Amino acid sequence: STPKEYNLIMPLLISIVLYWGTYALVKNNKLGKVNVVKFNGFWNTILFLTLLIPSFGFGVYMLIRIANPSLMGGNFNFLYWHVELSIVMGVLGISHLIQRLGIYLRQLSLKK
Repeated sequence: STPKEYNLIMPLLISIVLYWGTYALVKNNKLGKVNVVKFNGFWNTILFLTLLIPSFGFGVYMLIRIANPSLMGGNFNFLYWHVELSIVMGVLGISHLIQRLGIYLRQLSLKK
């Protein structure tokens, strides 16, 4: 099948708005019992799932399909979703690092 044109802007904007929007709501106590610890736990889970399924899982499956062409059937475009959801994972990972930069630098003893 012909590859679809990739989107950069939509996954980028949606990821940024969802991450930083929920972070602002949490920091301003607008989400009830959801605190920064629960916020980080939620986004750690999303990061893990986007690493496990589209980035790693789809990538490995596409490699297996090269060795086993009988798996090539179907209309699901693994490469397209591998790319799109990896953009989401990258944006969320960078956002998570920025949000926790002080903790990260202290762990490396680069910041007192």
